[in-house]
Amino acid sequence: MNTRSPDEIRKLVAAGKWKRKHLEALRRDFGDQALFDALFSAFTQKPPLDCAEQEAPGDYLLEMKPRGAQDVQSLIRASLAGWNLSIEQLPFYFRDSYGIQAVRLAIDRLDLDASLGADDRKALHTYRYWLHLPKAEPRAAPNCGPAAAHGNSVASEGPPSVS
Repeated sequence: MNTRSPDEIRKLVAAGKWKRKHLEALRRDFGDQALFDALFSAFTQKPPLDCAEQEAPGDYLLEMKPRGAQDVQSLIRASLAGWNLSIEQLPFYFRDSYGIQAVRLAIDRLDLDASLGADDRKALHTYRYWLHLPKAEPRAAPNCGPAAAHGNSVASEGPPSVS
């Protein structure tokens, strides 16, 4: 097999010129990392590729599940600006390949990153949507007594009546 760049392979896959048999040969000859790099590159382009150019690479990622050497948090972060949010295969690939708990933890940690812009936060929200992950709740303060009354609370002083 001739050596091709990840970008060239991604374009061949998106155009429908490369099918699973070609990708299996790539995996056999060059390993999972080469296959992963070629398919995942569809989700790291800036500006993002259109939906049609991400669909086939997403299908093959989900179907073949090649593993990259990077941790899932780094991979999700790398995809935030380049992922077309309507391509559901990418979040499902991460869930199936790395496990839902690892993906949840990665997204929760990325949510805490103050350097992320509005578009990146929208992408994180969309990961949560596709994977049915609730937004992480802020950590509760230690219990330091009763909670203060809020707004229009109608509670009166003292314990409730038992009569």
